[in-house]
Amino acid sequence: MSAKNITCRSKLGNVLFGNGSEVMLNTSFHDAVSHPVYTQWFELVIPIISFLGILGNILNLIVLTRQRILSSMDRLERSATYGLAALALSDMMFCVAVFPHAFTYQDRHYSIDGDRLFDLYYRMYGIATINLFLMTSTWLIVVLAVSRYMVVVYPLRARYTVTVAKTTSTIVLTYAGSLIMSLPHFLHLRITACSGIEGHSVQEIRGISDRAMRRHLTFYIKWIWPVFADFVPLLILVFCNTRLACELRQARMFRRSSSCHLRNNQDRHDRVTLTLVIIILMLLVFVSPSEIIRYVNPYGSWGYVGYIVASVTNVLQALNFAINFALYCAVNRHFRQAMCDILCRCTHKGSRLNASQFENSPMNGKPLRQQSVVLAVKKGNSPTMSCGESFL
Repeated sequence: MSAKNITCRSKLGNVLFGNGSEVMLNTSFHDAVSHPVYTQWFELVIPIISFLGILGNILNLIVLTRQRILSSMDRLERSATYGLAALALSDMMFCVAVFPHAFTYQDRHYSIDGDRLFDLYYRMYGIATINLFLMTSTWLIVVLAVSRYMVVVYPLRARYTVTVAKTTSTIVLTYAGSLIMSLPHFLHLRITACSGIEGHSVQEIRGISDRAMRRHLTFYIKWIWPVFADFVPLLILVFCNTRLACELRQARMFRRSSSCHLRNNQDRHDRVTLTLVIIILMLLVFVSPSEIIRYVNPYGSWGYVGYIVASVTNVLQALNFAINFALYCAVNRHFRQAMCDILCRCTHKGSRLNASQFENSPMNGKPLRQQSVVLAVKKGNSPTMSCGESFL
């Protein structure tokens, strides 16, 4: 369709990122993003949180996938660790999808000569990608919660139902199912060439031309997707978290009167339960407000207060996907030991490399060379912080 036959629209009815999915508004998107409160939070706070979340989740993946840690675990612990690693990957991808938002040009119109091409496609598919990994992370937590519920409440049955193979298959199905359920977010927009205000050709993002399909996709995105992405998993998580918290309290009372061997084994399983209970609580506290207010127009209904509320809920939602590294470090000493072990090994490798370079230096004398070699050997054989104990 020719650009000169279509006139660009001046208003945009969608606000990207902040409410879990696109929200139909009656306000101009340009007015929203140019608001001082919106600009401050989206261009400063959220990018910092997202960047730290990317780094933290990369460290989570490094620690959780170490063969040395996995080999020291039993089958139930290894299954839970695979779930946490999959969650770290999804959380990292969420932070990656959110991070460019502060550095892209969030206008409806883009130059047709290819200028800001990344901004154009991020404007189209950025929110869809955020929704995809929002749903994936939520259902991965559901998988972890249900598995842990089986282990704690039905331990004998869990030995047959909670296996590494079944956990891996469930993780793959969770990723695939989330992608299928989120496809309408990728399909309901299109790029249209049109005439700008000054008469030059620009590219504009609009809904798809098929009105019936657009109506069905809009209904799905607004009503059906939130049921499966938000409300159903939240109900499951509230139930599982309540039971897990009660079982955790009873386990601590039992541990006081148990033997040392049983106490150590119980401590390892309690750490898994405690970590998961906190993860679920953070999801309920940090993500739920953002998903609730997406059915309200905070910008138009509450004015300046609406911008503050929306900005705070956006930050809380981003924080939920970036904070697990700090949680693991605070709750689990074995995770801290594993991180120290990795840092020590990196430091020792650097020390051995420096010693080798010093040894091959032409200015180096023989006695010092021998001394540096002995020092390098000592450093190579020096004991590091043991990770033999299970992380979980």
